[in-house]
Amino acid sequence: MADEQDVVVVAGPTPDEKGARVVRFKGDTVSFGEVRALEEGKPIAGEVVKLSPRDGAPQVCDVEVVHAAAAHKGPARVSSRSYRTNWEQVFGAAPGPDRSAN
Repeated sequence: MADEQDVVVVAGPTPDEKGARVVRFKGDTVSFGEVRALEEGKPIAGEVVKLSPRDGAPQVCDVEVVHAAAAHKGPARVSSRSYRTNWEQVFGAAPGPDRSAN
């Protein structure tokens, strides 16, 4: 839903003090987690969000999802033209009828 409320309450720093522990209220769900700054070269776990502190209550932030998490579990589904072209060289020929009987 576009009008669904999405709010985070900052509960305090993470044990390593490189992030913040948060409670997220999104629609009818409540979840607990951490927010951390993006670091180049490090994988992203979860969503990329922009937090906008509210006037008079900076520990309460409105959430804007900038990039949603992948829709599937597992590694990225990426294949290059070279990978597709050289499938048999990498994995061998696809199984087919037994040609050794000829």
